[in-house]
Amino acid sequence: MGYAFISYSSKNQITADAFRNLLNSKGIDTWMAPGDIPAGSSYMKEINNALKNCCCLVLLLSNAAQGSEWVIKEVERAVNYHKIIIPIKIEDVILNDEFEFVLGSYQVVAVHKIDYESDEIKKVLNSIQAATNINKDNLSADVLISKKENNYEACQDIQIGTIIDGKYQVIGKLGRGVFCEVYLAENTKTKKKWAVKVIDISQENYAQFYKNLSNELGLLYKLQHPYLPSIADVIQDNNNMLVIMDYIEGITLGQLIMKEGAQSEEKVIEWAKKICDALGYLHSRSPQIIHNDIYPGNIILKPNGDIAIIDFGTAIEHSTKKESDTVLLGTRVFAAPEIYKGIVDVRTDIYSLGMVLFALVSGKNSIQFFSGGSIRRIAPHISRGLEYIIRKCIEMNPIDRYQSVSAIVKDLENIDKLTKKLGLKNVIRKLFLK
Repeated sequence: MGYAFISYSSKNQITADAFRNLLNSKGIDTWMAPGDIPAGSSYMKEINNALKNCCCLVLLLSNAAQGSEWVIKEVERAVNYHKIIIPIKIEDVILNDEFEFVLGSYQVVAVHKIDYESDEIKKVLNSIQAATNINKDNLSADVLISKKENNYEACQDIQIGTIIDGKYQVIGKLGRGVFCEVYLAENTKTKKKWAVKVIDISQENYAQFYKNLSNELGLLYKLQHPYLPSIADVIQDNNNMLVIMDYIEGITLGQLIMKEGAQSEEKVIEWAKKICDALGYLHSRSPQIIHNDIYPGNIILKPNGDIAIIDFGTAIEHSTKKESDTVLLGTRVFAAPEIYKGIVDVRTDIYSLGMVLFALVSGKNSIQFFSGGSIRRIAPHISRGLEYIIRKCIEMNPIDRYQSVSAIVKDLENIDKLTKKLGLKNVIRKLFLK
């Protein structure tokens, strides 16, 4: 059993407290700010950690919540952490553009009174209980995992210098996630560095993580491309799974945006071509592979200027003979609108790519994305050509988008000509308007 993160405006404190008491009375653990933040600790850091570790975000929707900077940040982080969002209207409210965009695929339940016996409350409770009570006995492994002699110590006791599988020597610790620790290791013979994910498979909330991981490993075993990670080995014992994979040094484009803000057109075009190269490779497989979660946090910028696309946990193998697929949704604010109807093809990745390019040139979080208007008003330093490319990628109707990444690359390589052509069209349009 995990816990539910309750997001609300301080103006709705009484309702939030009542709702928390209801959940706790039903045996559902909860987390709320500011009450659960230790005195003297970093406010945003505690919220961020709580969102990382929660099973779902329960969003108490009100006009005040929609206008709250903290609620917006919490929803945005929940989206980027792939958390289930359960939106509940606690007053009559019309969703603004940002929340309509993010919550468009969710069923919003209106609850005007915390009545334990009401159908609305029962519906909400069922949704929250389902999200916080994942049964790990329902696991299914889609990838062949080698079981080897356990010649390393348990996950929590791995020490610098430990030898894994007789050839991978641990030389440092890279980080820690909800289900795993990540170490830096070096092949004792080739001296090549590898990242080692040590995953605790005994945790109760492991089922969805394991399903995504199995999908990711199954796909990566088949792929070989300079902008995609590769898997060297997977080792499993009773409690831990060790995934030996490429060590990719660098920062994500999301981190870059947070650190530096808007990027120059020259850099964005260079990165766009490389992302298209990797996506083109995936889309050319048979069956096609749709990454389904292209967003700045899943694209790493290496020190040499190359990129790497990571996290294939929600990728799918897509048959062009199918009209639709049942899909795992990627990061919602970067996801194409048609995937909420179960429809996916290469154009869903193209939409997400366009959203990434928008984030790079604007330096803005995608939750602040607008539903029309000029991109150059937000990013005045870019050309008409790049604006056109981004706009064509993110057309709401897939028919109006680029139909392949190769078509995007063609326009990127001829962006000066495209810009001049668009400028001439604009001059002619203005003449006719006079």
